[in-house]
Order: sequence, then structure tokens, then C-alpha cells
Amino acid sequence: MICAAMERLFFLIGALSGFFGVALGAFAAHALKKELDPDLLAVFETGVRYQMYHALALFAVAWACTKWPGQFTTASGLLFVAGTVLFSGSLYVLALTGARWLVVSPFTREHFQQGENTPPGLSKDPSLVVYDDLGGHVGQTIGFVEGREAAQPFEKAPPIDAINAALVDEIFYNPFKP
Repeated sequence: MICAAMERLFFLIGALSGFFGVALGAFAAHALKKELDPDLLAVFETGVRYQMYHALALFAVAWACTKWPGQFTTASGLLFVAGTVLFSGSLYVLALTGARWLVVSPFTREHFQQGENTPPGLSKDPSLVVYDDLGGHVGQTIGFVEGREAAQPFEKAPPIDAINAALVDEIFYNPFKP
């Protein structure tokens, strides 16, 4: 009984996801092509493509519910729904806003004092979630603001630790050498 309801639910979600995937793809091809950089347009199109893959997978899960009812097929369907929302959704947000979430390892006083000869590896301090709309890259040093100031760009305060405030090209720190 419960799997029959899940079969219909996964079929419905797959159909809606496929419909919105086609609509978003058309929107990207016609409206966003003039508005977004080619790199961000490619990110948006990747989100659409994977949304369509997930829609097809949901049809397969709906069919699997008829053949192999149980917790495994239900969990598979729910994970495909979550994957659509989290993966494709994050790509849409990245493409439309240019912003993303980073997990960063803080640059400690010891790192700063070493200048270009920073110790290898990550900081021993806990990592932070940083909102980045400046375009920081993997391995790049960034300056971030923590606390209440981090939520200032947002109308409703999000659950973030910090916001990227600067991209650092070079560090000049040598207080004891002339």
C-alpha cells in the first residue's frame, strides 16, 4: 500500500522535475544567454542536465516500486529528490548570483607571520562556512568577516560563519626585518 503511494509520488515528482527541467533549459537558451557569462551559463545548463537525469531516475524508481517494494526503493527515490534540490539547486543559485558557499581553513597568526613560507597543511583551527560572491578559488587566501557583520548583505540572516571580504594576492609581513 505504502509503495503504491510512493510509486505515484515519485512518478509525479519525476514528471514535474522533467517539466521544469525543460522550461529552465529553454529559459537558459533564450533569456539567460544574453545575461550570463558563458561560464555561468554552462553551470546553469549543467544544473538543468542533472535535473533531467534525476527526473528519469525518479521514473525508474517509480517503476522499481512496483517490482521491488520496500525501504530501499523508497530511500532511493527520496535521495534522488534530495539530489535534484541540492545539486541542481546549488548550481542554479551559483549561476544566477555568482555566489557560492566555501568551507575554509582559517589563516592563523602562525601562517601570517611566516608570509610566503606558510606551514604546509590546514590550520588546526576549526573550519568555517563562508559566503563568497567574489570568486575565491581553491587554495587562494581570502579575507573574511565573522560575526553579525557577515549576515549584513542578506535580508534574512543565513546560518553562515563568515562572508568573503577580500581576495588576497600577496602577503607582506615582516615586522623585524628592515
